Amino acid sequence: MTNKREYFAKFGIATKGIIYLLIGGLSAMTTLGLGGKETGSLGAFKYLAKQVYGQIILAIIAIGLTGYVFWRLYQTFIDKENNSNNFKTITKKIGFFFSALFYGYLSYTAIKILLNVNSSNGGSFQTLLDSTIGQIALVLIGIGLLAKAMYQLYQVYSGKYKEKIQEFDLDSKRQQLLVNSGQLGLTTRGIVIAITVYLIFKSMLTYGKGNVVNKEQAFQFLKGNFGDVVFISISIGLIAYGVYMLIKAKYSNKLIKS
Repeated sequence: MTNKREYFAKFGIATKGIIYLLIGGLSAMTTLGLGGKETGSLGAFKYLAKQVYGQIILAIIAIGLTGYVFWRLYQTFIDKENNSNNFKTITKKIGFFFSALFYGYLSYTAIKILLNVNSSNGGSFQTLLDSTIGQIALVLIGIGLLAKAMYQLYQVYSGKYKEKIQEFDLDSKRQQLLVNSGQLGLTTRGIVIAITVYLIFKSMLTYGKGNVVNKEQAFQFLKGNFGDVVFISISIGLIAYGVYMLIKAKYSNKLIKS
């Protein structure tokens, strides 16, 4: 892998880690009465843009996300190590492509906030609900997200994620930190994704104006149904996922293929 591709990947993965640190940190702060906000990526970006030097940081995040998108597109269409046509490889490529689309949308959102372009939290989702094709798209998105959540949980509880960690030459302390943060972070992210899927299908079945499905609603669902203890645990888990991604970006060339 050339240095340019490596830098794109590492910068993008680190940016992804920072986003999850923001989401988890803001959610934990609101539960502890320290300010903050129960929020997903969009809310975190808006919060950041209002802080001192926040717009500079948000611009860096937008650039980092763009790098991550290029990396995922490279893995989808060019990477020779993922060139076979078996089911596993095709599934991975589909996952890489949808990851590129999602983080491309996040980068676009960050840029819109920087340019002070108004955006509605529910507009895109409402538009999809209003058409048959949109509803079919939502079903496909939901199935894809559910598959992602199941895969994340499978990685953790099969121990597969540890295999890649063990390939990299880390001292025992850093390796254990990566294992622990990965286990907690991947589990938490899988749970949040699964709840988001549940809310997507619930909104489709109880269709009405003003429906919005995003991480904010997933967090509100968790807090409303399971209380502050579970919610703060989820917040810590998202912070752990952010730490996992930052360590992953810093120390491993092999892990950036995952």
